Amino acid sequence: GGNHTLIDIGFSDYLTGAPDRIISEGNPAVGEKAWCGIHDFSEVIIALDAQASSTGRLAFRLASDGLGNREGWYVDDLMIYTCAPEDVLFRNGMGAEPR
Repeated sequence: GGNHTLIDIGFSDYLTGAPDRIISEGNPAVGEKAWCGIHDFSEVIIALDAQASSTGRLAFRLASDGLGNREGWYVDDLMIYTCAPEDVLFRNGMGAEPR
């Protein structure tokens, strides 16, 4: 419940697997980025650096213009993680640097 602000993921935020089109008229998601047509499973990596200080929920949207009658799509192996600076990964808690 509640009101949530949707944050648009820009094309430049996609590191791999960016959407291939902008939806045109005749679809409830007109103007949104989308993967159109039939695709095999693919890896999509999105940099969320710009939202690092935000809290919120992830939302996935499927919209159809009625021309297709496919199953839809699947989200599998969703991972959210942070990448710490390399020097932090190797500290032993006492300020020791990697050898």
